[in-house]
Amino acid sequence: PLYLEAPQPNPFGSSAAIGYTLPGTGRVHLAIYDVTGRERMVLVEGVQPVGRQVATWDGRDARGTALPAGVYFVRLVFDGHVEAQKVVLTR
Repeated sequence: PLYLEAPQPNPFGSSAAIGYTLPGTGRVHLAIYDVTGRERMVLVEGVQPVGRQVATWDGRDARGTALPAGVYFVRLVFDGHVEAQKVVLTR
């Protein structure tokens, strides 16, 4: 089954590893959202193979700007299914 792991470490200051397991090969959209629901950074966009994958987020947005400390959400979309986890960024 599709599974999005809790980011490690959480809370984090410089980078967090985000593991996820895919039940099959397919298109993945893994992104970071702020508390208002605005997409801030796309970590993975494209076809990924079956099994466990790991992405890393360094607390920056799509422009490379460091985001402020706070609560963010990791959202994984795969084959019509959505998983989400909360992550706390400290500075």
